[in-house]
Amino acid sequence: MRLAKTRLADSTFEINLAPFLDIIVSVVPLLLLSVVFVEIKMIDTPVPQVVQNAIEQDNKDTNPEATLNLRVGKTSGFAIEVSERGATNTVTVPLKNGSLDFEGLQAKASELKNRFPQIFKMGLAPQSDVEFRELVKAMDAVRKLPQPDRKVAFVDKSTGQRVETDLMFPNVTFSNVVGE
Repeated sequence: MRLAKTRLADSTFEINLAPFLDIIVSVVPLLLLSVVFVEIKMIDTPVPQVVQNAIEQDNKDTNPEATLNLRVGKTSGFAIEVSERGATNTVTVPLKNGSLDFEGLQAKASELKNRFPQIFKMGLAPQSDVEFRELVKAMDAVRKLPQPDRKVAFVDKSTGQRVETDLMFPNVTFSNVVGE
């Protein structure tokens, strides 16, 4: 008879949730404070309407005259791959004193812009060891000509007029989104 009472008493016990609630109350604020709040910022850099039209036409072009792809590495420096009519040439900008040479990149990009004035798009393929601020510096280096008084002339396809601009490659897109 005693055995039956014990089983009945064991099946009607209460669960003490106070320690569990104490843990939850302690952990939830800790987790909320440790979460990194991601803030996406975008720098709106307007370009002249003629250049914007040229960029849109360049994006729609299925067979461009050339494509430019900038590879960035901490140990290798900059390498601009120029694919033109099936042939690929590489223009390199080696490291300068052990760090990336942004002035050299801007000079090489200026030479390429003079060679391909109709192209405003450049792909960017950074290696995993390159810091974000260095990528931003590289994008800034290929965006505008080094001397503000120098201009590059191109022909507007919609009007057929000659247009001058100080922009080189304002349309920079990441070309290795999946990774290497």
